[in-house]
Amino acid sequence: MIATETLPEGISSIVDGKQLLLLSKYRNLSGDIVGYVGRYDSESGKTYRPYFKNENDVWKMGYLEDGKRPLYGLWQLSDVDDDETIYLVEGEKCADALISLGLVAITIPGGAQSSSEADFGPLSRFDNIVILMDNDESGDKFCVGVVRELRKFGHDQSVLIAKFSFLDEKGDVVDLIQQELPDWDGY
Repeated sequence: MIATETLPEGISSIVDGKQLLLLSKYRNLSGDIVGYVGRYDSESGKTYRPYFKNENDVWKMGYLEDGKRPLYGLWQLSDVDDDETIYLVEGEKCADALISLGLVAITIPGGAQSSSEADFGPLSRFDNIVILMDNDESGDKFCVGVVRELRKFGHDQSVLIAKFSFLDEKGDVVDLIQQELPDWDGY
């Protein structure tokens, strides 16, 4: 649970009856905060809300309309060499899990079907990109969309794809970590 007194101004602790569970900070290459994505959960399910509009230091729900959406995890890229392996995953939770293990992990804002809205330009200098797919239809869409966008930067043959088909339906890299590292304490 996130303490509501620590929330940036304008970000709600409850949306549509769902409680804020995770607030992911989107940072640019310099490390400055450029937005947030909130994950809201209840017994009836989860929902996500982007907060990328900032007016007078108050965050507003929505994406900026003047360009591509920033990738989550950009702040890591300024400290790594061009031959570093970059892991592309579906969702901030998965990215944070890999980051906690010392890997460079990136995701796109807006979910599996939003790859065309994301700015993949900062990844153009990297030769080693691995897409770790969720084990579901959403993971398939994520992978197809990300590969399509990466090809625009010449990444035709340098992208590896891993699908965890041995996991349960909807299984992801967090499930794999929990399966393989039972003592892992999370993010």
